[in-house]
Amino acid sequence: MTATSLSTAIVGTGFSEAHLNLISGVRPIANDILVGIKTAPNTTDSDDSFNIDLWNEFGIKRLLGIGGWVHTTEGSVIVAEAPTTTINNGILTVTVGGSSVDNKKRVYLLVGC
Repeated sequence: MTATSLSTAIVGTGFSEAHLNLISGVRPIANDILVGIKTAPNTTDSDDSFNIDLWNEFGIKRLLGIGGWVHTTEGSVIVAEAPTTTINNGILTVTVGGSSVDNKKRVYLLVGC
């Protein structure tokens, strides 16, 4: 298993529509859902692993779920994968898995609060 470096995180934060915070960007409710997107480069193999600091990168204190996808055609078609994860002191370790595809870009969607 080899570690892979990731590109800069793309952070998107979900806010409560009832408070119109999708526009203002204010987060007055502490339990609003946070969404983060992390991409792995097109050199990522099926057993690579990497770490994500949930709090520092996305403000996530409690991870609720993760989804993973692999680009079958780079920049176009993606299919679901099943990454395995562990968390230790707020550091999420993601191991690429669910397919045997090597040297392809991966996208991970993190949901937490």
